[in-house]
Amino acid sequence: MNGDVTYEFTSTIRGTLPISPTYLKVVQDAMVTVLSPNGTARKVGSYLNSYSIHAAAKTGTAQTGVYSDPHAWFAGYTFNNNPDRPDIAVAVVLENAGEGSQWAAPIFKAIVRLYFHPSTPREPFDWEKAVGVWKPTATPTGLPTTAPEATATPKP
Repeated sequence: MNGDVTYEFTSTIRGTLPISPTYLKVVQDAMVTVLSPNGTARKVGSYLNSYSIHAAAKTGTAQTGVYSDPHAWFAGYTFNNNPDRPDIAVAVVLENAGEGSQWAAPIFKAIVRLYFHPSTPREPFDWEKAVGVWKPTATPTGLPTTAPEATATPKP
């Protein structure tokens, strides 16, 4: 837990997206807009900008038809191009939680901030500030990491 590397991943290109660079840029620009001052996750974007973390994302809310609250999700990735801290992609899915921008986006924010700035204390989530919650939940300081098992990549 002293910062020693326990396993180093190597990247392998297994395929490419069947989309032109022009259309891919349109999608990426739209995902950056989600975190902009006018985006659906502007609070998350403002927070990440204050830490100089560049990211793109998409909020989501899926109606279930069974429960009163929909599923909340938020997926995004960073593009800091920092050789000391590789970029990451994160997807948060919360069953029957509510709106993606309200519930899943703050968790994405916490994961990304913890990854890029692990020594900075975590701010409490909005729901931790509610009546009856008197202190934030603990932030893990480090978990043991084991080497992943090799698996075959499915063919498209």
